[in-house]
Amino acid sequence: MRVFPEDIHPGCNIWTWGFDPSPETRKRFSGTDTCRGYVEMWGGITRGFEEYYTLNPGDSLSWTEWMYPFHQTKGLHYANRDFTVTFTRISDEKSVFRLCPSRVVSDTEVIIVNTDTDSTLFHIQYESLFPSENIPSFTIDKTPVDAVCIIYQNGTEIVRLHPRILN
Repeated sequence: MRVFPEDIHPGCNIWTWGFDPSPETRKRFSGTDTCRGYVEMWGGITRGFEEYYTLNPGDSLSWTEWMYPFHQTKGLHYANRDFTVTFTRISDEKSVFRLCPSRVVSDTEVIIVNTDTDSTLFHIQYESLFPSENIPSFTIDKTPVDAVCIIYQNGTEIVRLHPRILN
């Protein structure tokens, strides 16, 4: 996962040679036919830079980025420097909430609400989260279409997510 401030850094360049490339492609790009994967992620301002900024000689532009692996979320719905989240509608009446922390994160609260009735469908308070092999996911039965997942950290609302619908 790569998280960067979109208002300062409007894009990125990502390149890969694909899933399970041929031995010829592996050797061409890595020097050995045993290497099975490769990805490049280039930061910095991308093409069209002049639409966003003008830098005069001697000027500079900087920002902070976070990069970390994430797993068991089965996709990506939201990410910040602390965690990645998916909130996915898996059937007419069910949704799944998954979260993967990037590091030790404390005082995180998740509430899923039926916005029609303002009733709570799911609530969990994490005193401490940390990356692990067995990060729990939660299935929420009878999730209405207009449900919303609200995540708080240290008592501050971080994000509101409506369930993504699987295609």
